[in-house]
Amino acid sequence: MLDHHKESSIGDDEDRIEVDIYRVAPQDPSNIERDFKELYREVISMGYYPQLLSIDGNYYLRIYNIGKRRNYNPLTIIILLLASIVTVTITSYMWYSQDLEIARRFGIETESLRLGSIYVAILALSILGPLAIHELGHFLTSRILRLPATPPYFIPGPPGIGLGTFGAVILMRFLPATADDLAMVAIAGPLAGFAAILIVTIYGISTSYMIPSSMATSFQEISFSPLLFTLMVNMLVNPGQNEVVILNPVAYAGYFLMLIHFLNLLPVAQLDGGQVLRSLVSMRTHMMIGVTISITMIVAAMFLRAEILITIAFFLLIIFLATGMRSHPGPAYREAKPGLGATVAAILWIIMLAMTIPLPL
Repeated sequence: MLDHHKESSIGDDEDRIEVDIYRVAPQDPSNIERDFKELYREVISMGYYPQLLSIDGNYYLRIYNIGKRRNYNPLTIIILLLASIVTVTITSYMWYSQDLEIARRFGIETESLRLGSIYVAILALSILGPLAIHELGHFLTSRILRLPATPPYFIPGPPGIGLGTFGAVILMRFLPATADDLAMVAIAGPLAGFAAILIVTIYGISTSYMIPSSMATSFQEISFSPLLFTLMVNMLVNPGQNEVVILNPVAYAGYFLMLIHFLNLLPVAQLDGGQVLRSLVSMRTHMMIGVTISITMIVAAMFLRAEILITIAFFLLIIFLATGMRSHPGPAYREAKPGLGATVAAILWIIMLAMTIPLPL
């Protein structure tokens, strides 16, 4: 429990959010994180959001009166989902048509030729499935921790450009209570999405086909590939010295999804990788690492002139501009130390980041 007395109260009329500030005296300082988490879960369910700060040896508790109102529109979520299904399906059909043309040109029995229009549905599911599972990982973990979060918002993209979607996001009204909670919510999405991407990629690569190198002059060569993707190609297809692998559309989707996964795992700003890092280090260190990583990626893109690296550097620049160069604020209890949850999340994060890093072929 926390003994407290009220020190000041402020109200924000514009946003209609009342904030009460208390100076609190923990009965047992060694258990303050546990006590705060109990308080957090109790008041969150009542429509309040607490933050605990330590300033000059004193603890201050901020209580935000957010209310219990729902902060999302189900109709908007449904419309965006349907729009994304349409744009991804159109993109899938375009990729399917290109693969059919290749199959007929070289006389190869491809999956697209064998399955026909069913392959379009498989491809669309291979794109949307991992993205949805990624966000559901965040959503379900948030629910387990009693942290209010919206269902996934899908973001439709121009058909035929990239995957036909810009992915999906969930919106969280509050910061997680502790460093462990922050790390677990952050890593849950990539972990779930990574498992789905593996399934898509295994199916895609194992059903791709090989042609003699002499016949591949009209195809665009991939110069950079995620480490795991390259290993999977060598294990599942194992092209000979004078052969090249022609990736079918599902394999190509797995390739793109791994690159997106890598971008999201970078320890930058409020990306999932950035949130895991923030659970381990201070706000200042988090910002310094994020800026260093971003500058390194931009410089690498300038010198290597690889399309993939340029795209990653471009998105990192957008992320920094969108966040106003601000670091992640951290958990609701600002002084929370990383425990077992954050440690496990960090290990998984490093493994996935290393396995998806794009390397030259």
